[in-house]
Amino acid sequence: MSDDAIVAVTSVAPGVPGKEALLAELLLGWPPLVDTEWTNRCNLHCRICPRQALRRPSGEMDEATLRQIVAAAPSGSRLVACGFGEPTLHPDFGRMLARFTERGDVTTSLTTNGTRLDGAVLAALITTPPDVITVSVNGAGAESYEKIMRGACFALLQERVRRLLEGLGGRSRVEIAVTRTRTNAGEIPSIKAYWEGEGASVQVSDCHSRGGFLYDPELYRFVPPVAEHCWIFPRIYFFSWNGDLLACCHDLAGVTRLGHISAGWPSLVECKRSILRSGCLFDLCRSCDDPLRGALGG
Repeated sequence: MSDDAIVAVTSVAPGVPGKEALLAELLLGWPPLVDTEWTNRCNLHCRICPRQALRRPSGEMDEATLRQIVAAAPSGSRLVACGFGEPTLHPDFGRMLARFTERGDVTTSLTTNGTRLDGAVLAALITTPPDVITVSVNGAGAESYEKIMRGACFALLQERVRRLLEGLGGRSRVEIAVTRTRTNAGEIPSIKAYWEGEGASVQVSDCHSRGGFLYDPELYRFVPPVAEHCWIFPRIYFFSWNGDLLACCHDLAGVTRLGHISAGWPSLVECKRSILRSGCLFDLCRSCDDPLRGALGG
């Protein structure tokens, strides 16, 4: 599906009957972002993450399940290792990474909090790197960073990311992901200057409620959702560690299960299509202020 097709539909005046349905159908035809949750365990307790609300069972994705997902993803997909956990905690991280990066007709990225970028994890990432390695860094210095990313050490993070950059030698893009909050907003220019000087790119996104599970007025102001549609749903396929396709990564209880990867990709797409045609929203959508729900890019 071409960018011109999307532009043509989005240029139609608001309120035109069928516009949202047509746009959803076009987005379903685009190569998707496929988010794979290697584990939903984590070694940190970040303030911007509502882990205390997680009700899905804990576990690790097995290699066979990842193999099914990687094989089924359409050509041109963007495969992401993230989910609602820290992928470097997977006990077979090296084997998972090798399986994850084996196709040449998709792009791959891995998101990490950076605390385990040493030893076997670092060696695996240097030997078999994904196209992009995203490291969450939510402060310009130890005080602000460690206040948000509770359990992490800023000095160690700096050292480990530098070693990663040196080991990769430009073979993979290292991206620093910053979640903008009320407490670190003034530090964004310093964060960008420092990490870009180290050779990494920097991406900034705004803190939100994570589907209604995170409310912290010190970090951000909740903005009630105004969009009745969600463009995350047709574009992103979120597979939990057990292979279930959930409507969204913000589903912390597993109540929006759409199917399992074993059902086959066409079946999962058709399930999304039927939900989009029905016009129904999930309960968690009603309190979701994720900026991506109204964005067509990404």
